[in-house]
Amino acid sequence: MLDAGAPRIPVPWAAANNERGRSIMGADPWAFGIEANRATLNAFLDWSVEQGVCARRLEIEELFLPEVQERFAI
Repeated sequence: MLDAGAPRIPVPWAAANNERGRSIMGADPWAFGIEANRATLNAFLDWSVEQGVCARRLEIEELFLPEVQERFAI
């Protein structure tokens, strides 16, 4: 999409918008796996207790079955 030679979005500011997005969200805004999302998951678990959704603070590993806690590339 960001290939300047053949852009899929023919808008002159598309590259600048992409760079701005990367500076805000990082290189991989849709990262997979526990480690890549640990900060977000911890915030989710903290807020779930603060808002009364959960009676106790869960650990991240309690959210996922052991079989899906590893990251695999296909």
